[in-house]
Amino acid sequence: YLDDNHIKPKTNFLDLPDSTIQKFKEEKFDWLDPKNAGLAAKVNLSWFKKLADFDYWDFETQSPLGDMLAKDPLYNFMAFMPSVTQSHFFEWSKLRLMTALKQNKMKEGLADTQNLARLLYSTEDFIHSMAAARILDLNREALDKAKLSKKNVKGLTSITKEQYNSLRRLF
Repeated sequence: YLDDNHIKPKTNFLDLPDSTIQKFKEEKFDWLDPKNAGLAAKVNLSWFKKLADFDYWDFETQSPLGDMLAKDPLYNFMAFMPSVTQSHFFEWSKLRLMTALKQNKMKEGLADTQNLARLLYSTEDFIHSMAAARILDLNREALDKAKLSKKNVKGLTSITKEQYNSLRRLF
């Protein structure tokens, strides 16, 4: 239980505009279709670059939650990230990869989303590990699309569908 004396964030930086979320929920929405790349222009993707500064994530000590817990030990994790789900990480990853495809900068886009996957996996949490595997599979989908679109992907690799399926069986 939190009362008004405990810290409550007003917004969460991972929250996406409602219009973006609705687009991803549309049944026939193809996130890899170049005509949808403009969707990424509506959000700030710069936080992806900051992920490279982290070796690992420990949500209780090495995260914004850790800062809040240090100030208020009674602070509830669910109050900090009530609206963040795995789909937030997937949607943000898709937006980053959409931008990479549009700008023909797959190397940078893959590196950013791989960093996110690596950090999610580093939490040693089951749900975040599953999310990391799915993000790596999104990278594969984007890289496959880039190859089909004749983008410069020389030397770039991703997880294979078989590897992803193996990871899913682990979780």
